[in-house]
Amino acid sequence: MRMCLRCGKEFVAHDGRKKICKTCGDPTPAKRCVVCGEELKSRRSRFCSSACYRKYYRKDRNNPVEARCVICNSVFLKKQSSHIYCSAACYYRARSKSRRRSRNEISSRLWPKNKIATLIPCNMCGNIFRSWDPAKNRRCPSCQLKVERLFSGADVRFLEEAID
Repeated sequence: MRMCLRCGKEFVAHDGRKKICKTCGDPTPAKRCVVCGEELKSRRSRFCSSACYRKYYRKDRNNPVEARCVICNSVFLKKQSSHIYCSAACYYRARSKSRRRSRNEISSRLWPKNKIATLIPCNMCGNIFRSWDPAKNRRCPSCQLKVERLFSGADVRFLEEAID
């Protein structure tokens, strides 16, 4: 049982949020439809019907706007405000460009272009291999793999002098 904040009478609150009894009414004004202004039955909804919902979200389709495609620079009628491509082909072309760009960024981090690879001998086996940073890479890939397997889980940097 709770006490009503308006009239002071006791009432049964089925959920813990109610603070005003049914006789005093709901303190908040009725919510109205965004499109037509009709009073809504549910407080969570913004529209009174599915027709108003469609009308609200398809308003751009009724008034198409001219726009330029980001990829091919051709003029097209924009049916939604978020459209930036004139066709599916331009959309896929843009997507493949961005994927290619991200792949190139990853490969540029792995294989730096400003550094020149040098041929140096491996400290363990003596075979000559290509290294981007001779100060760090002193072993060929196969010897490096052997060392990593030998000391699996250990930090090999501290053991560098002992191994070489």
